[in-house]
Amino acid sequence: MTKFKERIFHLDLRIQVMTPKALSDLADHLVKMKFTTLVIEWEATFPFKKHPVLANRFVYTRKEVVEFLDYCKSIGLKTLAIQACFGHVEYILQHDRYAHLREDERDICQICPLKINEALPLIKDLFTELLEMHNSEYCYIGCDETYILGSCPACREKAAKSSKSQLYVDYLVEVVKLAKSFGKRPVIPADMLLQYPEAARELPNDTVLVDWNYGWEPGSKFGPPEPLFALGFEFWGSLSLRSGPDNYYLHTFEKHLKNYHDFIPYAKEKGYSSVVLTSFSTSGIYGFEWDAFYETVMMHPVRRVYPLNGFNILMAAFVKACDSNEPLDYQQFIVDYAIRRFAISESEAKLFKDSLLADASPVYKPKVEFYQPPAKVLASVSQAVNAMNAIIPHKNRREFGHFRLMFAIRETYLKFKLIEETTEVDSFGDAERIRAIAGLEEVLAEEKVHAKTYKAYMRGYLHPAEIKTENSWRIRKPLLLIERLSRER
Repeated sequence: MTKFKERIFHLDLRIQVMTPKALSDLADHLVKMKFTTLVIEWEATFPFKKHPVLANRFVYTRKEVVEFLDYCKSIGLKTLAIQACFGHVEYILQHDRYAHLREDERDICQICPLKINEALPLIKDLFTELLEMHNSEYCYIGCDETYILGSCPACREKAAKSSKSQLYVDYLVEVVKLAKSFGKRPVIPADMLLQYPEAARELPNDTVLVDWNYGWEPGSKFGPPEPLFALGFEFWGSLSLRSGPDNYYLHTFEKHLKNYHDFIPYAKEKGYSSVVLTSFSTSGIYGFEWDAFYETVMMHPVRRVYPLNGFNILMAAFVKACDSNEPLDYQQFIVDYAIRRFAISESEAKLFKDSLLADASPVYKPKVEFYQPPAKVLASVSQAVNAMNAIIPHKNRREFGHFRLMFAIRETYLKFKLIEETTEVDSFGDAERIRAIAGLEEVLAEEKVHAKTYKAYMRGYLHPAEIKTENSWRIRKPLLLIERLSRER
């Protein structure tokens, strides 16, 4: 059996910030599942001393961080922090103190690579505080999805004279040197180098490249790994249990399970040394409220996903796929998991499997390549809701309750989308407006029930203010529509 050197779990704390107790419980569970390392995306929840303005309201205290990392060490779980150093740095660049580093005045997702000398002192400060507290031999440098690379005039000129690859690598080489000065081995996402490999030979080849794949044909999205293998780079593979298009209304269980079926054997065949299971609470993309001159007032995460505590089945499926010599038979895995985990009959487990794999089509009409009519999808999801409500678990009832809640939220959302579509046609008039308002009131009443259950399930797992935010976010669009239709001033 081909075994991975490291089995790594990624924890995203950009939103849905977990309580210290929930963090410790997660660490225990990861050790039980034979994960070797926890990669933590602290972002604005880490209590930086030299850059305190980066912290959000849910920032951990240094005592909490130290106690958690010490606990991980005591149970044999290594810890590694991801620090975004190039793209995905909105939480830094929104502040005036760092605005001079932006590549673009409005799209503040990225540091300008030609400002490396100005950026290095900041990155060094962040590395200094993070690396001294985490015990992994690695330094995980966040430099993925630098999609506006070469957009400012100076960068565009350099890319035209050399290449985008050169523009990217010249910046990254300096960050890698900095990471190595701390005695750490650099780890970077491979997407940009796979797309633009021309200058990759200038990067130290003891840098680990992470080929992340969240459900597409291996090698098809960014490029094959062979050109970078030829330069002597070590590769890790990375999969996901929460990623796009997942949100509160859509849980693509089959996409993730098929990803484990396809990509884990591919990673083994290619000789990837380690494997990462990521879990994204949000997309890493933000919408903004601006004032004059595009001054950032507030950032809003694009896409919120059901919290991590609802997805133990996918973590277990990933582990099963890693440990197996054969591609994961995910349909049989679901049945076996349900029988073992919930102490239900085989017939009930098959019903659960069919429900979990209910129609996961998006119902956003402008996305024509994926769109399915809400009525069609609703029929499948309602059947799943009814089936899950009919199954009586005899063990791990709270875990089963998460599935019921996920699908109930999706069912309510699809009812909303049905109503919304009636308002977008030429025949929509005053009589239809009154009916739509009545339907929206029913939707909001259902969501009120979901919010109560959600609060109970997340108590002690998320902070109360986070629970309130998550519950209120789900009803924003129905509330806005009913406000417009009711015309109350």
